[in-house]
Amino acid sequence: MQIQISIGENHRFELREALLVYGDRQRSFVTRHQVTFHKDAPPTLEPAQPLTLGFLESLVRSLAGSSSAEVLPENVLAKGDRMIAWWPRAGRRQMFYDNSEQKAAGLNGRTFPQPPLVWRVENGDLKIRALAENRRPAAERTLAVAPFWNLSEDGRVCTGNDAPP
Repeated sequence: MQIQISIGENHRFELREALLVYGDRQRSFVTRHQVTFHKDAPPTLEPAQPLTLGFLESLVRSLAGSSSAEVLPENVLAKGDRMIAWWPRAGRRQMFYDNSEQKAAGLNGRTFPQPPLVWRVENGDLKIRALAENRRPAAERTLAVAPFWNLSEDGRVCTGNDAPP
């Protein structure tokens, strides 16, 4: 199979691997197969190999091409493909509480002092830690426990939609 595409120059793509998607109404999974060519017969698929995170990341990068540089604000500490970490200085901030027992109803919407915090979102999990000093943290800085009741020991936020941390 030969495909030619013109994106400023000609490229020759060759079939090397195949991804097969299996699924039912609730779940899906994908297998990866090497393709073997035969002289007078159609190509065949080799046995399935598991997909790795590294393969998927490389596939996405090759399909998306290179991304342009980003200018990030000073409060962003780190950014990766599926992670971002940032920090705000200490300050007074409005807090919102909602739970089924309405125990925090009197606190909802009020403004409270907060220390400088480090926020990190990675793979859908939000984690919060506190800083001892009101300045941008260095990589080796020790982080403290943030003053919120809905955090696990590792700083993961329990949003109330999942199991307790």
